[in-house]
Amino acid sequence: MKWTKRNIIIALVIVAIIILIYINRVNVKKAITSGIQSVLSIQQESYLSDLHPAVRDKFRQFINEVQQKTGYTIIVTSGYRSFQKQAQLYAENNKNAPPGGSPHNYGLALDINAQKGTTWLRKASTENAWLSSGIIDIADRMGLRWGGRFNGYPDRVHFDMMKFYNITQLKNLALQQFGSLENAQGNQINLV
Repeated sequence: MKWTKRNIIIALVIVAIIILIYINRVNVKKAITSGIQSVLSIQQESYLSDLHPAVRDKFRQFINEVQQKTGYTIIVTSGYRSFQKQAQLYAENNKNAPPGGSPHNYGLALDINAQKGTTWLRKASTENAWLSSGIIDIADRMGLRWGGRFNGYPDRVHFDMMKFYNITQLKNLALQQFGSLENAQGNQINLV
């Protein structure tokens, strides 16, 4: 390659950029992390805003408290789920709840992962890992039910408000208000 004046200038600019990035690597890392957090916030908010209005703020409070008191970053992976989506999940794995049988169908549940440093809490994480994180203590104190205590099919990423509601009553309300489960918007039912 022939080194023209233009090529030399481009090479110097690239070297200068690399040096600036190296010198400011902490700030660059913070900017990248901040950008990732922004994207996560937008995704999180879309899950939270689809929850039933009666529980939306309680779940926001839960996430904020977990992040402040435990140092874990919460990543919401599922929230409100339509009856059609629930039918699809049930068809894929009959250990999942049938349509109308999940608190997700009414916007009363979240599935989360949690991350602190190199530690991740996910569905496959042990019960002890979740319990020792402090997250379950916060959920219990706030009246949330933890799926890690489900009999037969522990769902450690699942948190819901079913201590206050009965799935049969919710299903009946959806049927009364929408005529059928196919038409139901579970996160919009009138809770009595």
